Amino acid sequence: IIGPALGGVFFNYFGIQFILVVAAFSFLFSAFVEVFMKIPELKVEKDSSLFHIIKQDTNNCFDYFKRKKILLKIAMMVALFNLFFESMLIIGLPQIILNYLNLNSTYYGLVQSAQSFGALLGGFVLTLFINRFKMNRSYILFASTVIILLPIPLILYLGVASVPSAIIICICCFCFMISSTIFSIMMISFI
Repeated sequence: IIGPALGGVFFNYFGIQFILVVAAFSFLFSAFVEVFMKIPELKVEKDSSLFHIIKQDTNNCFDYFKRKKILLKIAMMVALFNLFFESMLIIGLPQIILNYLNLNSTYYGLVQSAQSFGALLGGFVLTLFINRFKMNRSYILFASTVIILLPIPLILYLGVASVPSAIIICICCFCFMISSTIFSIMMISFI
């Protein structure tokens, strides 16, 4: 949760070179630690080629989805949901905050932290109130994720000042992540 906010602050004050040096040292440290890890080798019997195994597994998957059409529909819905919203969060938000609102990377780091905290809280809420979330009402969660994001284009259209816009975006992303985490966990668990 704190990582993205600190990353935004460090990028804003120290620049990309500092972040690249820290990332390089982190990589070297993790590589050093991996040298001492003991990972047992798994013996896998190969009775056919890798291509044949992949083809057979893929065919088995499609055969299974033909018998369980509801799972195919849910899997496609979750995939499209994640594809659309992940691209919006990864590509759209930085563009809005950095280029459209002309704010620095600290604000974007705060928005990412709000998303992380929202995802964490979403999992926690689902755990606490598991009996209140039913699959037959999952469409409400799906609709709520879209509705939660509606203030973002509205404030951009109305030309709200940059900092209040960033605060609204932060709140929307926090609430969106709560709802989308609950929705994603429910759907993937059902599959």
